[in-house]
Amino acid sequence: MTGGTGWTVLVPLRDLGGGKTRLSPWLSSAERRELTAHAAAAVVSACKQSDEVDRIVVVTGSAEASDWAADAGVIAWPEPPGRLGLAGAMEAAVAAHANAQSRIAVVMGDLPLANAAAISRCLRRADTRPVTLVPSRSGTGTNMLAFTGGVQLALALGAPDSLAQHRRAARAAGLRFQTVPSAPLALDVDDADDLRLLAGVAAARRSLAFLARF
Repeated sequence: MTGGTGWTVLVPLRDLGGGKTRLSPWLSSAERRELTAHAAAAVVSACKQSDEVDRIVVVTGSAEASDWAADAGVIAWPEPPGRLGLAGAMEAAVAAHANAQSRIAVVMGDLPLANAAAISRCLRRADTRPVTLVPSRSGTGTNMLAFTGGVQLALALGAPDSLAQHRRAARAAGLRFQTVPSAPLALDVDDADDLRLLAGVAAARRSLAFLARF
């Protein structure tokens, strides 16, 4: 956040200790926790270093994750009570931070290769459409969304076909949208193939010793 041009970035971080259960066949609970914290730190650091970002808000229902956000020097916004799920919690967060002039992005908190250049590029592109979608490596998930002019959209975050659902929602709302691929923002680690890809990155291997197994 070195000057900022008005973007608020919302980062979901629902749990540090109990997340990434799909990786249980390959990683211990301590390793999953380490990976979760590492990826969240990468996302927050990338946003902090982006000239496009004015404000970073970690959206969480976890006291531990709120403390983590405070230690990282960013705001923690508590999820509303109830079983909203990821999509519902992020819809509530977008609504709480939106106004007619707002520029709001949702960047998933599990992107270990996130960097400031990628965040900045996507946000600059996002200025040209009401809705911008950044896909996951599979091409079916959504790792980042950006909304201009106070736009709000029905979210499908966490669904295996969320990208298609977000496109349908934008069309149904009559909103112009674009899809902006970004290699650094595409990798969200959910299976052994993702772990092997992450292990191929020298900086990640230095930070996460368990990647030597892959």
